[in-house]
Amino acid sequence: MEPRLQLQVKPSVQLRVTPQLKLSLAILQKPILELKGFIDQVLTENPFLEAEGSPERELSLEQMAEPFGDTLDDWIQGETDPSAAETLQERRDYLLTLAAPPASLREELSRQLQLSISSPEELQIGEIIIGNLNTHGYLTSSIGEIARELGIKEEKASRVLAVIQSLEPVGVGARNLQECLMIQLKRKGREGSLPWKLVGHHFEDLAGHRFDRIAKRLKAPADLIQKAVKEIRTLDPKPGSAFGTSAQPMVPDLSVEKAGNRFEVECMNGYLPKLKVRTDYRSLLRPKTKDALSDKLKEKLQEALGLVKALEDRRRTMEKIAEALLKEQTEFFEKGPEYLKPLTAKELARKVGCHESTVSRAIAEKYIATPWGLHLIKDLFAKKVSTASGEEFLRSQLKEKVRQVLMQENPLKPLTDQGISEKLKAEGIAVARRTVSKYREELKTLPAHLRR
Repeated sequence: MEPRLQLQVKPSVQLRVTPQLKLSLAILQKPILELKGFIDQVLTENPFLEAEGSPERELSLEQMAEPFGDTLDDWIQGETDPSAAETLQERRDYLLTLAAPPASLREELSRQLQLSISSPEELQIGEIIIGNLNTHGYLTSSIGEIARELGIKEEKASRVLAVIQSLEPVGVGARNLQECLMIQLKRKGREGSLPWKLVGHHFEDLAGHRFDRIAKRLKAPADLIQKAVKEIRTLDPKPGSAFGTSAQPMVPDLSVEKAGNRFEVECMNGYLPKLKVRTDYRSLLRPKTKDALSDKLKEKLQEALGLVKALEDRRRTMEKIAEALLKEQTEFFEKGPEYLKPLTAKELARKVGCHESTVSRAIAEKYIATPWGLHLIKDLFAKKVSTASGEEFLRSQLKEKVRQVLMQENPLKPLTDQGISEKLKAEGIAVARRTVSKYREELKTLPAHLRR
C-alpha cells in the first residue's frame, strides 16, 4: 500500500492558564505579609492604582509616561533611536534591581521554571508542585496526590518534579532529607562516592551517628567514614531557608472568634491597602486616546484591573474556606485542639465548591486566629495515621504525644528520637523514629545532642 497523508480530528484536554488565572493563583497563594509587600510595590509602579483613603492623584498623561520614557511623544509613539531605548531600558532595569525586594522561594522557582519549561500544561503542573513546597524547600504532598488532583498520570508529574529538582537552590523539591542530600551530591558529581553510599544505603545509621556499624558493614577505615561524614555535613539540609530568612511576625490571614453564642469569620484584609482603579481612567479608554496609548500603558491598565479582581477573588475564597472549616471543625473551635476531626483538603474543596489544588494554595504557610491561639491553617486538616501497632490516631494527636514526652524528659539526659519512639512504644503507641523526628522538627525542638 502507498503511504498517504490524512487529516484526523483528535479531541484532547489541555490545561490552559490565562494571565488573569495565573495572577489570581499567585495572589491566592501569598501569605498576608508577603501580599502586602507585593501590593506596596505595585502601588509605586502602576499609575492606575491607588489605595483608598489616599489623596487623589491627578496625573496627566505626561506624568504617567514618566515611568516608561522621557517624554510623552517618545512613550506613545515609540523612541526613534534604538540605542537610546536600550540605554534607557538598561538604566531602568538596573534601578529596579536596587529597589526590588528580595524574591521569595516560590517567586524565584517560578521564574526559573518559566525559563526551563515551554509547555503551558507542564508549567501549571510545576506551579502546583512549587505551591506544595514548605519554607525549607521540601515537597509536603506526595507526587501521586498532586497527579490525582490534576487528573494526570503520575509519570508526567514526576518529570516536572525532576525539572524543579534541577533548579536553584540545589536540593529544593526533595521529599525528605535523604533525597535532598542525594540531589546535592549528584549535582556535585559525587555519585558512587563514599558519601553517596552513606546517604543512599546507610542513612538510618548515619542519622543515628552509628559510624562504627557503618564502618563494619562497608569494611572501611573509621577515618574514611569520618571524612565522608564531614563532607555530608557541608550540604544544606534546608535549601529553601535562604529565602526570607529575616524573622517575620506570624500575622493571621483568617480569624474565627466567638461573639455571644455564635462564631464570626473574618478574612484579615485590614492589614492590606484597599486598592481601587483611579476613577478617571475611563477617559483614557475613549477611542482616540485608547488608540494612542502605548502597549506598556495598556498593560499597566490591564494589570490594575486584574489585580483588583484577583484580590477580591482571594478574599471570597479565603472566607469560604474559613466558613467551611468552622462548619466541619466546630468542636475544635468550641472545645480545643483535642477535638479536631479527620478532614482532608479534598473533602473541604468539595464543600467550598473548588478544586483541591485551590484549597492547597489558599492554606499554604498561612495562619488562622482561633479562640485557642494562632494555628497554621493546614493543622486544622487532620489525617488519621496508622501506627506500626495498627492503631489509628489523628496526626495532631500523635504530635501532641511527642510534645508531652519532650516536656517530661530529664533536661540533663534529653531523649533521642529513637528514645522518644521507644517511650511511646512502652505506652502502646508504635511510632517510627523517622515520624518522631518529623514531629519534633514541626514542634521546633532541637535534636537531643543540641538540647543538652
